[in-house]
Amino acid sequence: MEWVKTHPCWHCERPGRSDPHHLRNPGHTRRFQDVENIVPLCRSCHTIIQTNPEYERSLHDRMKAEAVRLYGVFLLSKKQNLG
Repeated sequence: MEWVKTHPCWHCERPGRSDPHHLRNPGHTRRFQDVENIVPLCRSCHTIIQTNPEYERSLHDRMKAEAVRLYGVFLLSKKQNLG
């Protein structure tokens, strides 16, 4: 999860330290805890998205696509570091 924190905010693209935002399972309150279900958000965007459930739901598919993309980059970087 530390790796996600090094990325710019997914929502506003602000550089710097990001918070890991765990995606919610659509229609449920349970959050996905897997690394492939986390997107980086700056503190401001994280607060906005978490306090507005309707807005969070409207962004879910785009956030999920980014989480999967970042997870692929993460796996590739680990593989390159091992090889």
